[in-house]
Amino acid sequence: MPSLQFLRSLLFLLALLAGPVSAQNALRPGYLTGQARNAAGAPLADVRLRVFGTTDAGQRSSLNTRSKADGSFALRLPAGNFSLREAIWRVMHEGREYRLPLYLEGEEQDDFDSTEGATARLTLRMAGKIVARKADTDENAWFGGTVELEFINSDGTTATDLPPNAQLTVTLTPRSSRLDGTPAAPVRSTRPLAWSRSSRVLLDVPLATYEAQVSLTTGNTTAPLLVSSREGLAGAQRTPLAASAPIRFAPKSGEATLLNTSGVEKCLLQVVVTAPGRAPRPNGAIAVPPAAPATPANNTDDTADANGEWKVGDHLNVLRTPHLKQWHAGTIIAAKAGLYLIKFDAFGAEHNEWVDASRLAPLPDNASADDTGGRWKIGDHLNVLRTPHLKQWHAGTILAIKAGNYLIKFDAFDTEHNEWVDASRLAPL
Repeated sequence: MPSLQFLRSLLFLLALLAGPVSAQNALRPGYLTGQARNAAGAPLADVRLRVFGTTDAGQRSSLNTRSKADGSFALRLPAGNFSLREAIWRVMHEGREYRLPLYLEGEEQDDFDSTEGATARLTLRMAGKIVARKADTDENAWFGGTVELEFINSDGTTATDLPPNAQLTVTLTPRSSRLDGTPAAPVRSTRPLAWSRSSRVLLDVPLATYEAQVSLTTGNTTAPLLVSSREGLAGAQRTPLAASAPIRFAPKSGEATLLNTSGVEKCLLQVVVTAPGRAPRPNGAIAVPPAAPATPANNTDDTADANGEWKVGDHLNVLRTPHLKQWHAGTIIAAKAGLYLIKFDAFGAEHNEWVDASRLAPLPDNASADDTGGRWKIGDHLNVLRTPHLKQWHAGTILAIKAGNYLIKFDAFDTEHNEWVDASRLAPL
């Protein structure tokens, strides 16, 4: 039978081996405790945690703490129900500060009773799913960044047609380490050239700075394409068209909430895809319309197009989103070199846009008519005022007629967006 001294020594040895793990995972009444680490398992210091809840006295409370050098944290809480809502790590990358959320192991954000205590294991990730229950197509479901492709013609205008049966290959070559300091690897994606979102969006790109190159494959031929990029929203400055373009994810404004966002803005990559029948400019020259000014005071003239049809001051219908066949009413405020600067009725000056004559048309004559007059019938393909307060017109087809109203299937949307409209919202295409 083992001696008492042997048993004491064995228990002491087991305590040494199990002690740190037990301390890390054990509940501590009245505290939220845990560890913050990077994806490689190294401790992560200075992670800011924010806990929200209601005390037993009914007072709403918000309490903060930060992780220590060894990644550990311990926040004392009053008696009540609380939950961990934010765990943010701040880092400087290429001269800018990023606020990156951490992954909560188990994805458990339910309230806990502070008198019993709670633990949290937090991991900083540069890519991967934030929350398993979110759809894979949701940009906010991933820690990695999103790169959205925009297809343009060789003259810089929005592409309206795409070469059929073609494939795009997007290659992202790292120009920096990841935001957490770990090495970045190349990213390569081949996809059909199509308008569908799945073909235009690269999700969960590990957070780093890249140089993007795009090639187009049709049949047995592969050719490089010109590209341009811009950070964040459409109003951001874009880079000149070139054989490659930088992909740099801008910090997202505001605080990143746990399990909600990657902490970076989407990056947009323009790709020059010359449409069938639309020849590129001689010698490969590229002309990109300048950013729209707030007023037409500079570098404008009052000339109309070659046929003399449009001039400054004309109020007309403008194809604002070609691939959705989306028309908006607007006014020409400047004209130059066959391009027209449009101020849309429903939007501020920051949304002014240069377009060519192919995207201009007279405003629809939507004089009242009903089905008894024989103007519209089932099967007619026409222009429909889908969002009246925005003066937004879409192409669609009449599926049914009832009591002076028309059921429309829009070209650009699925059947769940079918809508009944009256004759005042219909016009010829």
